[in-house]
Amino acid sequence: FNDALHETLTFSTPEQVIFECDGFTVYGWLLKPVSFEDNKKYPLAIAVQRELAMYANTFSYKFQLLAAKGNAVLYINPRGSHGYSQQFVNGSAVNMAKVAVHEVSEQYAWIDTERVTYITK
Repeated sequence: FNDALHETLTFSTPEQVIFECDGFTVYGWLLKPVSFEDNKKYPLAIAVQRELAMYANTFSYKFQLLAAKGNAVLYINPRGSHGYSQQFVNGSAVNMAKVAVHEVSEQYAWIDTERVTYITK
């Protein structure tokens, strides 16, 4: 159904990221900018799920648009989001988002830590 559309667009493929924070294993996904080049630094947009839901390795047109505009996009399931446990839900997302930025910038030298934008729904 979407073959014609896929032939005209370029999408970024999510890479799973896993890190530890506050005694929990946190899962997220990172999209490289569509126009990624090894020798450049890119701004990071981090999407923090703040609703009673959770992100997964699924298509998001919003995240793909950000990646198409030259941004790296990190989306995580921080404390406060559902899908893991009530103890996980009862925590704060702020520290976990900061740890996520630190973790991915340690793993991916092409992320520009001077240009980080936090996105919430």
